Amino acid sequence: MSSFFDTNILVYSFENSPKGDIARAMLEGGGRIAVQSLNELALVLRRKYRRSFAELTINLAEIAGLFDEPVPLTMAIHSEGLRIAERYRLSIYDAMLLAAALSAGCTLFHSEDLGDGLVIDGRLAVRNPFA
Repeated sequence: MSSFFDTNILVYSFENSPKGDIARAMLEGGGRIAVQSLNELALVLRRKYRRSFAELTINLAEIAGLFDEPVPLTMAIHSEGLRIAERYRLSIYDAMLLAAALSAGCTLFHSEDLGDGLVIDGRLAVRNPFA
């Protein structure tokens, strides 16, 4: 089974907490992420954690280095994301990440924000690692 990580898992990996411990252990196991998640992570690290751009660059490189090439946002993923958002009544941003995970052939999508057990198109199962 191939795993895809939502941005919230990446964010937790920077916390010194039980959730942070779980997130770091999961990320060490490998999987896939999207460029969109790196952008969202950059926003959180700047706003919530007050990282400088120099620190941000290092943090993003560390995260990106744990994975194969992040999945880019393409027009095909964008179109698929809109379909997923409408069909499953999800936010556009969540749906874009789900579409990226499907495009990468992933079967597990790890997220705290989406319903644990949701299955997208019979191919991608959402799991909350903190449930």
